Amino acid sequence: MKVSPHQSLILNVDDTDAARYAKTRILQRAGFNVIEAGSGTEALEKALAEGPDLVLLDTKLPDINGFEVCRRLKQDPHTAMVLVLQTSASYLASPDKVRALDSGADNYLFEPIEPDELVANVRALLRLGRVERELRDMDRRKDEFLAILAHELRNPLGPIRNAVELLRSLDPHVSAAQENARRVILRQTDHMVRLVDDLLDVSRISQGKIALRRTPVELRTLLHTAVETAEPNVSIRKHNLTVTLPDHDIWVDGDSVRLAQIVGNLLNNAAKFTPPGAVSRWLSLRKTATPSSA
Repeated sequence: MKVSPHQSLILNVDDTDAARYAKTRILQRAGFNVIEAGSGTEALEKALAEGPDLVLLDTKLPDINGFEVCRRLKQDPHTAMVLVLQTSASYLASPDKVRALDSGADNYLFEPIEPDELVANVRALLRLGRVERELRDMDRRKDEFLAILAHELRNPLGPIRNAVELLRSLDPHVSAAQENARRVILRQTDHMVRLVDDLLDVSRISQGKIALRRTPVELRTLLHTAVETAEPNVSIRKHNLTVTLPDHDIWVDGDSVRLAQIVGNLLNNAAKFTPPGAVSRWLSLRKTATPSSA
């Protein structure tokens, strides 16, 4: 069945002919395109085949009750986004409404339903459905943008690292300050490669499932790296950053990049929100346990 792009398709499910006819006529007069089903099995088949925007679903059906039909619709990835407005003329207790909503129904109405109330509820759910689709589309476009951005960001990182290695091979005997600058570039380039790799895995970012790569991490080295990252902001704001670290190694089991990000963010925020020229001890790591190598 072909549906006008300006019309919403409603699947009206009710085993009582008179009730089904009445609801269909109300919805058709309101401008909706309506198809019908008289059982739960038929409803599931038509929902899968026709792809309605909304299912008007009675709870009492001859084969599968409406709660189960709703649950199956919402669990099937092909019909999970179909809106379900559940109705009942026989289940009048509040727990049944809760049961319907727990099954995935988007709303629940008790019969008899006034025509205006039915149409208003259907329109309200369809508006919410349109907003949800728009948000999903925006999220998809964001994912595509991040994937393109990640590829574009990664392209120059390899040449940067290669250029530094070339400089090191062409002129291996440089001052300590120059060699330290080269090490900073290489370290921060590796850091950027790792962050861009995370961007490339758009699905993990969208689901908030950035994987931690846990290894033995020496905290003093990590903190020096974080301080290097934050140093430009500290200098611009004319702050005096004091770093107090123990003389011995301190090992932890963690993700070195994420830990460096955390400390770097703390330092950058401190530099940003502390009045210019302030003198404070921002970073201090003291011995809290016997250090051990992992």
